[in-house]
Order: sequence, then structure tokens, then C-alpha cells
Amino acid sequence: GGEMRDDFLEFNELGVEKIEIDNDEFNIRYKVQKIGPAQKFLIYSSQSKPEDKQNWLMDLNLSGFVFASDKSSLILQELDLDIKFLPFIKKYSDFFRNKKERLVPFKGILNSPTEDEDSLLLAMLSILAGNTKEDKLNRKEFPEIALNIFLNSFLDKNGSFWEAVRKYHLEPVFWELAAKEWAYNNSDLEGLLNYILQNALDFQLKHMTGKNQRNIFILIDEWRNNLKYSERFKDLLDKREKELNIKYILNKEPSLEVIISVDLYKEADKQVLSRLIEGLKNRSIDYITALHLLEKRRETFWFKSEGISKLRYHYQILYYFLEFKELRKRVDLSFSNIEEGWNEYTDGIHKLDEYYRKFHYAFQESGSPGELVEYLEDLEKGYTEGYMIPLADNWQKAIDKDPYLESLQDRNMGNFFKRYVVPYLNQDKYLFVIISDGMRYEIGAELAEKLAGQNRFKVELETLKAPTPSYTQLGMASLLPPAELTLASNGNTVLADGKSTQGWGAREKILQAYLDNEFSGKKAKILNARDFFESTLSDQEESIKGIDLIYLFSPGVDAVGENIKTEKSLFSAVEKEINFLNNLSRRILNLNRTHIMLTADHGFLYRYKPVPEVDWMKIEQGDGEVKRDHRYIVTQKPVVKTGTDILGPEKLSWKGPFKLQIARGIGRIRRPGGGSLFVHGGRMLQELVVPLLILKKSRTDDISFIEISVIDRKNVITTGQISVKFIQEEQVDSKTKAREIAALFESVDGKELSNTKILIFDDKDPNNQNRTRIENFLFNKHADEYNEQMLYLRLYDIKAGNTKVFYKEFSYRLRKNIQSDFDF
Repeated sequence: GGEMRDDFLEFNELGVEKIEIDNDEFNIRYKVQKIGPAQKFLIYSSQSKPEDKQNWLMDLNLSGFVFASDKSSLILQELDLDIKFLPFIKKYSDFFRNKKERLVPFKGILNSPTEDEDSLLLAMLSILAGNTKEDKLNRKEFPEIALNIFLNSFLDKNGSFWEAVRKYHLEPVFWELAAKEWAYNNSDLEGLLNYILQNALDFQLKHMTGKNQRNIFILIDEWRNNLKYSERFKDLLDKREKELNIKYILNKEPSLEVIISVDLYKEADKQVLSRLIEGLKNRSIDYITALHLLEKRRETFWFKSEGISKLRYHYQILYYFLEFKELRKRVDLSFSNIEEGWNEYTDGIHKLDEYYRKFHYAFQESGSPGELVEYLEDLEKGYTEGYMIPLADNWQKAIDKDPYLESLQDRNMGNFFKRYVVPYLNQDKYLFVIISDGMRYEIGAELAEKLAGQNRFKVELETLKAPTPSYTQLGMASLLPPAELTLASNGNTVLADGKSTQGWGAREKILQAYLDNEFSGKKAKILNARDFFESTLSDQEESIKGIDLIYLFSPGVDAVGENIKTEKSLFSAVEKEINFLNNLSRRILNLNRTHIMLTADHGFLYRYKPVPEVDWMKIEQGDGEVKRDHRYIVTQKPVVKTGTDILGPEKLSWKGPFKLQIARGIGRIRRPGGGSLFVHGGRMLQELVVPLLILKKSRTDDISFIEISVIDRKNVITTGQISVKFIQEEQVDSKTKAREIAALFESVDGKELSNTKILIFDDKDPNNQNRTRIENFLFNKHADEYNEQMLYLRLYDIKAGNTKVFYKEFSYRLRKNIQSDFDF
């Protein structure tokens, strides 16, 4: 019948001559017997073998080898299937015609002794629902086949899987399996997808219609958590959200308690946010409840999905707004003196500045969403009027009792070198000092927490008091070896024992001169922190070779804040600086330099909204004025102005013929040029309190992870679901880390039998009972196969790249009355 002609044409073996019979048998006989008796021949005929009397090649048949077969029989032999499957192979012969794309992979996934016609049909569908050679060799169950067809049909421009199913007459098989798997009784592919998604959504909305709906939801949960399919499935859900008008469906749900359990579509997150906002506005939801709900949403599908960062930032906007409001209600801004105010600020008040910063960072990164603008306005008012103004008033009252801050002498930045650096030099220890320009205390505190959370990092957080006025030149000079500081005639350059401290080169000379006098033979160097970090490892090692004291300078925060073109990006710059300093510290420790200090030269004030006119002070220029900034004036003859203090140099950290006129509280002084959002130079706590992080590398691992257990456990499962009570055994701190786990029930051989819960355990509450939570697990249809057997609740740590690593397990026995689980 010509079925094997393609095989004949493709045959190519050295030393074999191919001949095709074309009514020329006598010529072929003559050629084979007379011309080439030593030659090998492969002779092909598409006709059946003739009767002996009509067979011109009968003698060749008798002396040689005759092979006669049909294609289906050959396929049956190649697949090593029983002869009973020959009618099946003939029925679907078109499927097997392509050897490379279908026949070879089909053979690769067969388990011949156990196959029946149903399993062969499923294997054929599996081949058609595979893209690559490797994927075709992965034998899929029907749900995975359907998922591949959905993704191919509704996401790919040239979807071909479903066309192949129809071409090879497997469409009836597909619909029979769909009816059996999901009780879907139509024959429309898009209709099937919509049916599955609608049932999963109805299950989350608690529109319960039976066991099949639960199984469908568990299947969807498996699909979206499967690393192989997750990204594509997200795209499919995103597309179907619009097609199915999910917004309309969710809008009809009146209860936030119901919507909060939905995470199938991004629209659910939009609804949660809008309903939280509305509930907070009409006071039907309190702040603590809202914070708890926001923390729970961190575990949901779209929040955790990479690439959906704007959604995450929307949640963070609301989260940090609520954190600010709650903390502001708890803190007391009244204090009786400077030292008490200083301690109150470093012990907790500074978190208000952190929450304000993180709110604005999230707001900018999210694209400044219009629906949350009212929270921006509310926060600005709360930050300025509810926090900064009363803090400034109380702090200024304390300053008025101690105008030169003499009660904070022990924290003076000018004591830094002698108090902190010299002990390392005395002990012949190498030391890195990293100076981040403008890193105020709340930034340093966050960095300290980040560093302390890393293995073998020991971090102590202390404070220094920036000099007055709190600006770069004076702060940098104060971090050098002890010397008498004076202001040069220009009012800007700071001299140390008469020598300029302007620029790194000048500061390095001062450092080295001090070492030459006090620690002969020791060497010092000042480098740009980013240049050092970005150089090669060999260049880094070479640059610090034989150097005892290294100062690294990072302009990160101040450089962005001081520039009118970039000051709006300040909080983004802070995030980058924290990450940079964290990575820089780790790099230094990897160079076997185990002692690091991180500090700054001054802090800053910042407000996102333009400063109102009432907060500006216009002060005429007096005789002998040499420097003016938004927070201070250096002059010989100050012009007295309400809202400012005038200080003589006799009790300041510098000498000279100048006096200092400094704005009280948060007031600002008019000066030429822009850049008024980010200011420093005054004496607010945010400007004066400078962090000092002292880092050391420990010899042993010092990071552990919290333990998770199951309590009040019933070891027997009797229904299609179970509630499990978890407890976080320790509170999270800098050295006891949080755990993010995937929890699900599996069989002894690892088959997934329930939905998967992604759970974050990061509670800092010291009370054990407050660190418990109850989670509900739903069993899929495969669980019934393990009745009267042991099941295992397995917990997997979620590592980088969403890798799951086994953590622990808890055993249960399934003892379920199968017949009692009716599904009407």
C-alpha cells in the first residue's frame, strides 16, 4: 500500500543499493544476478507479492530474504505491544506516522505490561500536550494535560495542542476524561477553563456546591504553586480576570471576611485594600485588626508573586500608615531634659521617622496611586503636626535648659576617634571605618537590624552627637583624630590644628600624621566606598595590604538630598544605601578584616510636602555673615530674630571669630537656591543623633531559625478536611530568624493529598499563646486511595528561588467513611 515508502527513501547505509520496482522486474533480476552478484540490494515494492507463476523475482525471493508487512504491524512490534492492540494502532495510525515527534516519545513513556486502551489514549494526549522532547517524555495525568492545552490555546499566538488533539481524533477522549475528572458535560475548551476557574472562585467565596468544587480548587492551587507552570498560569489568570469580569463578581460580595479569603485573582487584592480603606474610614475596622489582615495577605498568591511589586507596595503603603498611627498613639513625646529626650528617641520614637520614610518609599514605587492619596495627606499632617511639631517643642524646651547640650558631652562626635578607634590601634587590630554621609539614626538602626540578622555578625548599636551646626565639613572633621577645630575665614572650611580638612586627601594626611606621632609604623588610608566595593577582589586586597586603619566614605544619602533635582528621590536613595552598606560590610568581612564601624557625619530633617510659608524665616544679612543654610547662619554679627538661637563658639566643638545663629525647632531660614525638603545643620534629634554600628565577626554560626510545632493534634482524620493548630515556639529576634514554609499533606511515597498553605512565622510577641494559628487543609480525591493508611503533614522551608527544602513532618491516620461523603 506504499505505507513504508518513506522508510525506504530515508534508508541510507553504506554498501547497499536501493531499487524500487516499477514494472521492471526482469531488468532488476538481470542487474542483481549478472551485474552485481557481490552487491547488497534493498528492493522495495508498494504492491503485494504476486502469485509464484507471475513472480519474475521468485528465485531471488527464495535465495534472499523477503519482508512483507503493513505499517500498523510494524508500529505494534516497535512499541512491544500485544497483538490485541493492532486494531487500536490501525485506528490511530495517523498519530504514529511521525516517528520523531510522536512515535519515539510515545514508546519512551510506555509501560507495556500494564497498558490498556484507556492508558494508551491518555499517553497520546500527554505527547500532544508537550512542547519539548523532554516534556513529551514526561507522562502526564489528565489535569496536567488539560493545563498545558489551556496555556497553549489561550496564551500562545499559534496554539497548536488542541488542533493536534482534534486532528488525531482524540477530542472525544478528552471530553470523556473532563466529564470524569470535573463533571463537565459540554464540549467547549474555553467553557471548560471558565468552568474550572469559576468553581475555584466559588469555593474561595464559600459558595459551596459539593466535593467536586473542593477538588477543583485544590487542583488550581497545585497549578499556581507549581514552579514549572506558575509564571504562565499567572498570565492566564490575569487574562481571564478581564474576560470573566471578576471585578463585578467580587463587588457583589458584601463581606470583607469573605473577600479576605480570596486570592485567585489580583482583583481580590484590590477589593481587600479598598474595603480596608473604607472600613478604617467609617471605623468599622480598627487599626490592629487591619494590621493583622495586612500581615495575613503577605502569604497570598499575588502578594508573593515576583513582578507584581506595585501590589506589594500598595499593601505596604497602608501597612506603614497604620504602624505610624498605632505607634504615635503609644509614644509619649514629653520629657524633662535632653538626656531623657535622647534616650526616648533612640529607644523607640525614631521608628516614627522610619515608618514615614517607608510609607513614602512604597508610595513612590507603587506609582503614587490616587486611591491612597488621602493617606498621604493624612500621614503628612500626622507627621508634621502630630509628631514633629510637638517633638520639636518639647526638645526645644529641654535645649533651653541646656543650650550647649553639655549633658551629652560623653556622646560628642569629637570623642569618636579617641574613644572607639584608638583601642583597636592599641591592640594591633585592623579597622575599617565606614562613614555614610547623612545616615541619620533611624536608618542606622534599620541597617543594624539587617546586619545582626546575618550569620556570624555581631552588631552593637550606639550613638554619637553630631556637632553644631550639623553639616558635612564639621562632622567629617570631628571623626578625625582629636584636634582643635576652627572655622576658616570663609565659614565653611574646617581646620584641624590649623590644617585644612577639606577633601579626602587632606583628611588622609591628618590621619597618617596622627598615626606617625602616636602609633609609629601604622598606616591609614581613605577611599571612596563605592569605588572600593566595585573593584576586583585582587584590587581590594592590594589596596588594604599593610593598612591598619581604613576610612571608607559613602556620599549616598546626602548627595541625593542636597540636590534639588533629586531630593524627591531621597527615600529610594536610603533603601539603596542600606543595601549597599550591608553588602559592603559583608565584602569586608570576607576579606578577613573582622572589625568594622559604620557611622555618619550628621542626620537630617525631611518632609515630602513643600514647606508652608509660615515655617520660613526671613533674616536680613548682617555684617560678617560668611555662611547661610536653611537651618543656620555663621556670622560675626547676628541679626536677632525670633525663632532662632544665637550661640558663641566658646562652648561649641569649634573655635573662631564667628557666632552661630541656628533655627529653633523645625524652622527654616530663607536662603538663595532651592532644596528645602531635605535640610540639616540644626539641633533636632533627627539631625543630631548619629548611629554608630560596631561590627565584629564571630567564629561560630550564631543564626538559628524558630521552631514550628503542631499542638492539640488529633491523629485521626475522618473527613475531607482538617484544622491544624500551629505554634511558633520562639519569638523572632535578630539571631532567631523567621520561617516561611509550605505545608501540605502527602502520602508516604510523596503524593500530594491536600492543598498547599504558604505560611510565614515571624511573630515577635513574647507570649507563646499569641504565637499560635489555626489553618484548614482540604484533601483532594487522591486521598481516598490511602484510606486506613498513614498520611503526613509535611513542612518545607521556602528558600531562595522558591526552592522547597524538607523541614519536618507530623503523622496522621486517614480513617474516612468514603460512602458517607455524599456530593449532591
